[in-house]
Amino acid sequence: LKPATLFSAITFGFSAEYIVQKLGEFNKFDEVSLYVKKFITENASSFGKCRLLLQGKKYFLESESLEVLEYYRRQKVLSQCWDGEPYRFVEDADEIVTNLEFGREQLLSLHDNSELYKKLEEMIKSEERKEAPKTETFRLGILHQYLDLVRIEREDGDRFKYMLSQEYDYKADDSDPLPVSLRPTTRIRSYQEKALNRIFVKNRARSGIVVLPCGAGKTLLGICCMTQMRKHTLIICINNMTVNQWCNQITFFTEIDRSRIFKFISEENQKNEPPDLTSPCIVVSTYTMISRNDELRGAWAKKFMEKISAIEWGLLLLDEVQVAPAEMFKRAFLTKTKSHTKIGLTATLVREDNKIEDLLFYIGPKLYEESWIELTKQGFLASCRCIEIRTKMPEMFKREYEIK
Repeated sequence: LKPATLFSAITFGFSAEYIVQKLGEFNKFDEVSLYVKKFITENASSFGKCRLLLQGKKYFLESESLEVLEYYRRQKVLSQCWDGEPYRFVEDADEIVTNLEFGREQLLSLHDNSELYKKLEEMIKSEERKEAPKTETFRLGILHQYLDLVRIEREDGDRFKYMLSQEYDYKADDSDPLPVSLRPTTRIRSYQEKALNRIFVKNRARSGIVVLPCGAGKTLLGICCMTQMRKHTLIICINNMTVNQWCNQITFFTEIDRSRIFKFISEENQKNEPPDLTSPCIVVSTYTMISRNDELRGAWAKKFMEKISAIEWGLLLLDEVQVAPAEMFKRAFLTKTKSHTKIGLTATLVREDNKIEDLLFYIGPKLYEESWIELTKQGFLASCRCIEIRTKMPEMFKREYEIK
């Protein structure tokens, strides 16, 4: 029971009260201790209060509470991160106009003396124009180069207080859609559907991590996210081989014009001019290519990278996301690219340097996980046999082993 796991639970929609209640049901003692209740309540109370918003190529902190933004502003370690002062943002909704009211004159000319028109006219007169409620939030601009600091640094060391979540209202985005859809023959499995339901909630796409074992269809899950959102998509892989695999799987599972898929790898023909990325497209690259210092790039790669950096990507898919906390790779999705939604895919959410927790701040919480044992029981993965073969240790190794 840690702040990280509580953050994932709150992201799933569980309240602190619900978590305490369920722990009480499974607890073999009489009740959950006051210390545990306090730990859950205090940690969970700050989750979901602040969001990281990317809009118009600018980053903002957004919250319904000005106090939350002031908490960030009071942090001395973050004093250089802000672009201006906090301000109130009111989104004015258009007045609701009924379909009957629209086209009233046409109805009048067509049905001047009819009984039908009289009834419609009575309905029109009885309708009152209703003003949609205004949405009021507070925003604080962030200088792009300090995003890493804002996500993690706190003066009191409590990185989880008012931890930032990232959601993207992709259906409200009126940018040109990416012309891509799943082939009629493509079928997704039940657990993939559950994972998608954790990513897409109330017409919004959540940023976070999905853990599925090898062979369970992480690539297809990422492709489903892409076909659901239909926005500019950037896919980052660990090497050129997986780049080619992603491109092949996209064309296999979807209906898309192949000319909209571009590779940004060292093996590409660099004599041609880099492609135009302004129209909705898919770019597949590697962590190394994206994060490399610009001084080390050739002319072709530098121009291509400039075009990638200029795009506000709707979806960023991070394959084998466990490698991402490395300092070099972090630049691939923090300072080198801008994206509304980040989805990390992995089979092994483990690192030797214990920096996996950093992914909660850079990308988002773990949204879904499925074990290989369960998928084997359900017949989705081949069963395996574990065989242990014992051998004698050579005497020289045995002496060293016993000494240590």
